[in-house]
Amino acid sequence: MQPYLHQINHPLIRYTNNQVTGGATFTQEPFGDTSNLNYSQWNYKWTIPLSSSSLRHENPFPLWIPIGGACPNKNSKDEEEKSNAEILLKNTPKKKAVQWEYTSFHSATYGRIIYDDVGFDRLLKSMKNGNYIDDNVKLQLLADEYYYMKREKNANRPYSYDRFLNLANAIFNSEPFIVSPSYSIFAQAQPALEEIARVYRDTIDAPLISRLYKKMFLNVYNSLLWEDTTSWDTNTFAEVFLPFAVRYDIGDVKNRTMNMFANVKTACGDSLNGTAWCNPYTTNLRKAIYCGAAKYSDLTSDYFYKLFVAYNTEVVTNPYFYQEYMALLEGMSCTQLPATLKTLIRLFSSSTLNQNTLFGFLKYNPVASDVLANYIVANQQVVNSSSLNAYLDSMTYNWDSYSRFVQFENLMETLDLTSEQKAVFQTYLDRVNSQDHALDKYFLSERNRNKMALRIFNRLRKKAIGTYSE
Repeated sequence: MQPYLHQINHPLIRYTNNQVTGGATFTQEPFGDTSNLNYSQWNYKWTIPLSSSSLRHENPFPLWIPIGGACPNKNSKDEEEKSNAEILLKNTPKKKAVQWEYTSFHSATYGRIIYDDVGFDRLLKSMKNGNYIDDNVKLQLLADEYYYMKREKNANRPYSYDRFLNLANAIFNSEPFIVSPSYSIFAQAQPALEEIARVYRDTIDAPLISRLYKKMFLNVYNSLLWEDTTSWDTNTFAEVFLPFAVRYDIGDVKNRTMNMFANVKTACGDSLNGTAWCNPYTTNLRKAIYCGAAKYSDLTSDYFYKLFVAYNTEVVTNPYFYQEYMALLEGMSCTQLPATLKTLIRLFSSSTLNQNTLFGFLKYNPVASDVLANYIVANQQVVNSSSLNAYLDSMTYNWDSYSRFVQFENLMETLDLTSEQKAVFQTYLDRVNSQDHALDKYFLSERNRNKMALRIFNRLRKKAIGTYSE
């Protein structure tokens, strides 16, 4: 255990299963950058216990990677590689690369495992073919893919969400997950799903995200009963997933939440102290119901007004029991109407609750950023508010284009800012700029599209009038 205790790092195990015949191989390397770390007598290597399960050997069997070697292909002709074969335990089943294998099965590696593309594809096919995989393995597979992706991103190397999305799609559409959804697995995937949505939420391609998540989650959504169950995992999953389903219009969520809120409205019609005691639905369903009522109601409906009144009476009656009034606030943040969003912004700006949490709800609302931008122009006293940081963070959270950068610069010029306020604004201007440049690296960003369009225009202009400049 000394290498684990005395080295500020942990191992990355690369698993290669890309041959038609022959065994799989393992190698190790430090997961984090070691360039600024002190010398280590173990050279940032570890003795790593692995536990595998395969098509022919479903019962887990042990493997070891020693501190000085790798786990080689047993059929390799390389003598130096063969010399390390001692790390395979004597009773290890003979492995063939033509079959799938999970090396993270009940593993205690204290590190991350990344599969080569061929081996990874075999894992996905095994899930799609209905092979049973323990939930802990699914959780570790998602976590390893996500943190490896962040590792490459932080090192300024090319990275892709493709493998993570394929893995998530296979897991969430597997029969065991549909029948018994796992909160922990969804919670592990949610940050990456949000990162992907954030990239597209402020673009013309935003509808593609809803289409993607409908494909990914429709089956499990249809299996949920919208009622209390005896399973803590299923109930907790429903509490977190169903608001997500509302935001991305999955299944019949519109009709269902509108009908359910109509029942809440009837049940709480005479209430003078909020909705906690009279709402006929269990608490794990209420965020989704309130979100649907706010999102899908129009100006002719009184649903948002009922939510707002319920919040005001709830927070007065039960100020120390926040579950219900926070569910109401989060639900109201789903509204798509500028008028009701302005009402929320006024409420959030003057609230004594945590304003990062309150304005954080609006980050996931695709229409909120423009309302926030217009509101601060019309109500410039916002710059003097203690909520300024939270306000700007929410407003610019999805902004990563050149036009948004220019918009934010112009906004700064129209406001009378102190030096401290300018520093706050500059922080978020820099973030918008950095996010735009991040897209430049891996996508054809708006800035590059505009440059390309200008060059095409100038070339056409040159042909037309004989003058041309880049």
